[in-house]
Amino acid sequence: MTAEQLDVAKRFIDYHTKEYGFEKANVEFRLGKIEQLTDDPGLKTNSFDVIVSNCVVNLSPDKKKVLQQVYEILKPGGEFYFSDVYADQPVPEELRQNKVLWGECLSGAICVSDLISGALDAGFTQPILVSKQPIGVNNDELQKLLGAIKFTSCTYRLFKNKPAEESTSVNDKFGALVTYQTPIIHYENEFQFSQAITFKLNSEPQYLNTELVKMLRLSRYSEHFKFDSITDEKQIPNVTEQVIDQPVSNEQSSSSCCCCPGTC
Repeated sequence: MTAEQLDVAKRFIDYHTKEYGFEKANVEFRLGKIEQLTDDPGLKTNSFDVIVSNCVVNLSPDKKKVLQQVYEILKPGGEFYFSDVYADQPVPEELRQNKVLWGECLSGAICVSDLISGALDAGFTQPILVSKQPIGVNNDELQKLLGAIKFTSCTYRLFKNKPAEESTSVNDKFGALVTYQTPIIHYENEFQFSQAITFKLNSEPQYLNTELVKMLRLSRYSEHFKFDSITDEKQIPNVTEQVIDQPVSNEQSSSSCCCCPGTC
């Protein structure tokens, strides 16, 4: 986003403040680079509850740096919630230099394995897949350039690990039964934690394995849930093995990127 585009956005702050009934503005626009977040004195380390991104990380030439910078400014237990484009194999360098493919958010797509390794290296928990959908390339010329590479639009949650002294001492070696007890704003009836797990308010408890329980406990959502730790392996419900990544849907997106059509 350019300085000129931000100038337009800033001109409408007062309008939208009044339109939505706020006494003062609750939004601020800042110009910077996603790889250099901590260079901005207004973006303090360990200060944000959640950072949201939509189809931006793929445009960065240094995605590991992006993850490191996001990690730095999140609070312990904070969440990076973002959608982006992924490739099922590394995109060749000659295609990465193609400006049209960059504009379509395809040249900068990374493999999920690179996201996972980059997230873990930065200090995040294992990424949790929330949604996944194939991306169709409808332009014959671009499809010819891309060959057999397949793309998906994925949304992930990444949580910043807490220091050992701040972490819960509860033993969740065998996982826990988790109940959604008090409603989260905007998710009063149900809350989708991952692609495979949706909690319904005051419904039957769901079993989460050790890794997923840890993530939910350290998150800002934890106060809305009741955790009953399983103390004996024999008590683990007979459920399908829980995994972070899930099979892809058969339905293709009509857009060539994870954003709305024409916005990348």
